Amino acid sequence: KSCMLIGMDAVLADIAAGLGEGFAELMLYVSEHPLSEADVVAVRRLVDTAELVCTHTVAKFATEAEFRELGMRDVGSWLAAKTGARRTEGHARCEQARVLEDLPEVASAVLAGTFSAAHLR
Repeated sequence: KSCMLIGMDAVLADIAAGLGEGFAELMLYVSEHPLSEADVVAVRRLVDTAELVCTHTVAKFATEAEFRELGMRDVGSWLAAKTGARRTEGHARCEQARVLEDLPEVASAVLAGTFSAAHLR
């Protein structure tokens, strides 16, 4: 589905619904079955992909300066108030996004699983 065609809220709702069911199934599977190294790596790659999307989303929001319209002095303050994250996370995500803009091959490597989102920190 294209975010532009159906809107970000609808896309996120679809993803959240699917993830909610998927995470419940995954937790049940993890508690009842032996796990392999590949299972752990697959979950880590899923988290890395989500981190990459979060980084791009926060950075885009920061460049659009909407957080100021909401009464916040910077994106770090906004992210902390809305999500409970540390103030420094918003700033770090913006810096990570700048790195990814300059080095798109790094974003591709994260998506491919050859580079982790933690390396961006």
